[in-house]
Amino acid sequence: MTTLEAGAGPRPIDRRLRRAALLIAPGLAIQAATLGSSHPLAFIVFMFPGGFLVAAGIVLFLWAIASA
Repeated sequence: MTTLEAGAGPRPIDRRLRRAALLIAPGLAIQAATLGSSHPLAFIVFMFPGGFLVAAGIVLFLWAIASA
């Protein structure tokens, strides 16, 4: 692995991985927040917004490492 020299910006893969993390983290937070509730709406929120964000982050992560 190489280190960044002074003044050098992040590599493109670093930006893509950061974007993937920015999608996965809120998705996991949504899923964690709704996990303890037994209301039917909690399942919908768990699956759709939370699941969509996690799935989109995983796809972006895989695309980032495959295109590197």
